[in-house]
Amino acid sequence: MLKVYNDLFAADFIMRSSQLAHGIPWTYTNVANRNQFPVDSILTKGSHRFFGANLYERKGHNLINETPDEFFQVLDFVCTNYIEEKLSLHSISANLQVYGQDGTAHKDIYVGDSKDRTILFFCHHEWKEEWGGALEILNEDKEVIDSILPMPGRVVYLDSSVLHRARAPLVKDVARMSIAYRMKVI
Repeated sequence: MLKVYNDLFAADFIMRSSQLAHGIPWTYTNVANRNQFPVDSILTKGSHRFFGANLYERKGHNLINETPDEFFQVLDFVCTNYIEEKLSLHSISANLQVYGQDGTAHKDIYVGDSKDRTILFFCHHEWKEEWGGALEILNEDKEVIDSILPMPGRVVYLDSSVLHRARAPLVKDVARMSIAYRMKVI
């Protein structure tokens, strides 16, 4: 299951979301496809590192001083008006990639009972097709079956068991940013 939503948000809302994302306390400690224990260690090895921030966990506390309300507004708007499944929020994280930081193929399974869902919100205010940075959907042979550019304000909703990867921008000095909502069907 994969759905792409465009033109949901006004330009000033996307600009404000982009400004808020630029103010996130980014770290270079996000590790994709962690393969060592404990998975929350900043020294855990995996397939690649990228910039990120954990913004919120289901336990009800913010992991940064204040998770921007706009990011909760995105989630509420999308779930209320477009998502047909009833979902509960597991966590919110922010991802940032720059030139040379291609992601590897992975699945976003975190609860592991086939009810995991991911909502991606591309929160940058500008993107050009020639900048690349596509979200690639892959089959089990790791062949690209769909490619989705991270256009401003675009929302992607997918079953978390779908194999995918995020490509880095093809140009320097451009950041590909997304807010990732980890959800569970209830």
